[in-house]
Amino acid sequence: MKKIMMLTLCIVFSLAIISDSSIAQDTVKKGTKEYIADLSSNDEAIVVAAEEWIADNKEKSALSRLQELLRSDNRVKVRLYAAIALGEIADESAADSLNNALLNDPSADVRYSALLGIARIGSKNSYDAIQKARESEQDPFIKDLIQKMEDKLKGK
Repeated sequence: MKKIMMLTLCIVFSLAIISDSSIAQDTVKKGTKEYIADLSSNDEAIVVAAEEWIADNKEKSALSRLQELLRSDNRVKVRLYAAIALGEIADESAADSLNNALLNDPSADVRYSALLGIARIGSKNSYDAIQKARESEQDPFIKDLIQKMEDKLKGK
């Protein structure tokens, strides 16, 4: 009786594991092209999830679309995650887009994320933008981060 009970439990447990792994495989099937296509969605949650996946995977093929979202999307959260993704990918070609966001985005959160991305990329093309931001920025957190970046460069 115990053997039958143990065998039954093993079979049920094995079926549960197989079922879970097939569900996991279904979610893994989504690839780079699908995530990049998701960047065009009207659903903010879908766009943000795609931006997070692209950032985690440092997917350079999405750079131009991320730059476009950062430059022109009217949703703050989408621009914020675009800046984060561009910083995570850390490609020199994204520096100008992040510089522009640092100087012109109406959201302090987006500007702060752009500054973090600029720091991660480390582009010499960003020096002038950081200096302009230091002079014009009103947000105390951004000003503090700029000061810390400058102190680090000076070796303090």
